[in-house]
Amino acid sequence: MMRAMTPIPGQPDTVVGQPSGAGAVWVYSGMGPQWAGMGRALMQQDAFVEGWQQACQALYAHGLDLRDLMQRDPEQVNMQSNWLAQPANFALQVALTCLLRQHGLQAGAIVGHSTGEMAASWAAGALSLADAARVVAVLTRLQQTVAGGGMLALGMSAQALAPWREGIGGVLDIAAYNAANSITLSGDPDSLAQLEQRLAQAKGARRIFARRLTVEVAYHSAHMDGLQSALLAELAGLQPQSPVLPLFSSVSGSQVSNASHDAQYWWRNARHPVQFMAAMQQIHQYGFARYLQIGPHPALSSAIKANTGETVQRLALIDRKQDALASLSSVLEALQASQDP
Repeated sequence: MMRAMTPIPGQPDTVVGQPSGAGAVWVYSGMGPQWAGMGRALMQQDAFVEGWQQACQALYAHGLDLRDLMQRDPEQVNMQSNWLAQPANFALQVALTCLLRQHGLQAGAIVGHSTGEMAASWAAGALSLADAARVVAVLTRLQQTVAGGGMLALGMSAQALAPWREGIGGVLDIAAYNAANSITLSGDPDSLAQLEQRLAQAKGARRIFARRLTVEVAYHSAHMDGLQSALLAELAGLQPQSPVLPLFSSVSGSQVSNASHDAQYWWRNARHPVQFMAAMQQIHQYGFARYLQIGPHPALSSAIKANTGETVQRLALIDRKQDALASLSSVLEALQASQDP
């Protein structure tokens, strides 16, 4: 049973205007890099535990029960399953945000990639935790009804993709524009497999990066089309606010200036391609020197580098290949040392 919750630490309450370039950009990752056991080592941190439990409580109010997830045997946890992966990613990001704020840190700007926008919208003050959890719960349940799709990350531009996809039938949509030479495709598994086979035959300099994401839903594709009416109806009561921290949308690719995170926004988030490259280019104009990935693994490092250049510092709170507590300690030290007095 959950114990009584204390208030979420450091929740911003003062509206902040244009970014100044000071502080770090907090980047909330989407689906794909999640893994069983993610965040477990951080349950020694009180602020992380508080954030995790508050997120789980908010999700539980909408029928998603993750309250014992950290006690489950990781070998028995299927983090590919949408019904678990999406809410777990959200709860992890809320907990990591609380941990950062407990250490006196605040974002200079915030951006979410795809489903990472749910936690990002809460972190920036555009949605309450209850409303953000409601978005997660509704999208998770509806998208589970169209499970059976797939996604493929590619190291190429949309223009370069065109000749490779000729003649491949079925749903094969561009789901995300991550960087100039980095996109994600979404659609039918057979269509993705045909494309993968073609790309695998590329030789020498034409060899192309292609990696399947660990998801079972074809986010941002025509697979979503049948969900529109139900999604809009179930999210009609959201109460979005203007963000209190600089928030950049990967739906529009620009800064959010009003209370835009209503039901229509989340429909566009689910169906339209992720405009991460456009959002990152907007953010980069403010001269930020540090980008912090908030999620289970630094899956967006290459895209951040491609959009911002070699000189920015790319940090991640969790890397599944590294000791979580040691990684957290070094990142917190770097962030605190760089904070303006």
